[in-house]
Amino acid sequence: MLRRAAQVGARAFTRASSTAVVSANTESFAQKAWRWVDVTGFYTKWHSRRAWILDMEPQSRASSILVTEYERKLLLWLTWVNFFYIPISVWYWYGQFTHLSSKPPVPLMPEYQYMNGRKRDFSHVGGRWNDCKVLDGMKGFPWNV
Repeated sequence: MLRRAAQVGARAFTRASSTAVVSANTESFAQKAWRWVDVTGFYTKWHSRRAWILDMEPQSRASSILVTEYERKLLLWLTWVNFFYIPISVWYWYGQFTHLSSKPPVPLMPEYQYMNGRKRDFSHVGGRWNDCKVLDGMKGFPWNV
C-alpha cells in the first residue's frame, strides 16, 4: 500500500505544469524586456483569462464564469483609464479647493457715515484730526485707498 502511494505521489509531481515558457538563460532580450514591463501583471491578465481569474478573490472566481471575454477586457481597460484620470481629478480638486480661499464677489456697500471710516477725514470729531489731515498725506497706504 505504501509503494502504491509513493507511485501516485511521484506521478503527481511529474505532471506538475509550469507557466514558464522559457528558462532564464535562454530568454531573448525582447522576452526579458516584456517580462520587466509586465511588472504589474496587466499584460499577463490581458492575454490570459486564467491569470485574470487566479488574481481574484474566491467569490469572484466562482462568478467569473458569467463574465464574457468582452466584459473582462473592458473591465481591465476601464481600470487603467481610471488610473490615468486620477492625477487629473486630483488637479481639478486641488484647483477648486484653493479657489475657496479667494474672496467671493460681494456687492460694494454704500457710503454711510458709519461705514468705511478709514477713508474720511475726522474733522467733525475735532481734536488733533482737525489740526492735521494725516489721512490725506497717506494716500499710498492700503488702509487709505
